[in-house]
Parts: sequence; C-alpha cells; structure tokens
Amino acid sequence: MNDAAAPRDGEAATNAGSLAAHAPATATLAPTTLRILLVDSSGTSAAATLALLRECGYTVGTCRTPGEAMALLSPAAPQQKDRSAAADAPFDLVLKEHEPSTTDACKLLRKMATAQLLAKVPVVLLSSVDDHDMVMSCLAHGAIDYL
Repeated sequence: MNDAAAPRDGEAATNAGSLAAHAPATATLAPTTLRILLVDSSGTSAAATLALLRECGYTVGTCRTPGEAMALLSPAAPQQKDRSAAADAPFDLVLKEHEPSTTDACKLLRKMATAQLLAKVPVVLLSSVDDHDMVMSCLAHGAIDYL
C-alpha cells in the first residue's frame, strides 16, 4: 500500500481551503478568459503552438514581428472582436518565440517597457535552444519566464 498518496490529518481540508483562496486567480487564468498574443516568425512552430493553445481553449491572436505585436498591444489598437470593452489591454499574456541568432525578443521587451506595457502584459519567451546568457538578458529586460 502506498501511504505517500494518502492525505495526513487536516491535509485535505488545508488543500481545499488553499484552492478556495486561489479561486479568483484560477478563474482569471482559465482558458476561456485568458487572451494570448503569440509572436512567432516561424510558420511551422507558430502553427503547432497556435493549434495547441486553441485545443486547450485559449483565445489566441498572432503576429510575426515585434512591430506588429506593439501595434496590437497599444491602447489605441482596434479592439479584438472578443475583447471586453472594460479590459485594460487587448491581451493578457504575450508568448514570444525567440531565435537565439537574433535580438528580436529583447527588442520587443524594450519596446514594451518604453510604452509601459510590461506592467500590464507579462511576456513569456519560447525557444528550442538553451542559451543561459540570452535567458538572463531576456529576464533582465522584463520577461517573466523563458521556456
């Protein structure tokens, strides 16, 4: 018998209370409410990422360049058809594909910081290459994570 899976006294109640305390945050991050902007210049990886996100139920907008991303993220940008009029930003999260041979990701992060968008819209960078220096540079420029 595996005792590791059995809850200890009071553990189940604590876990349930913890989940209840985080219910508002969980609702905010639900796929049906989270709007993601996917910035990816690669057709193949963009299509795969887009399909996966949509399969999970997320609302996803796409673009290929940092300039296009800034146009979509700016407060003056036309509203997305499924965007609430009360929303502060047209997207809740930016997923940016990063090619290590370019400085594209850091360029977008710098532009977003200048426009004071990083405080409103978190950025997660995606890369198939593990480059410690680039990870640290992107995090220093305001990315919240690098996958």
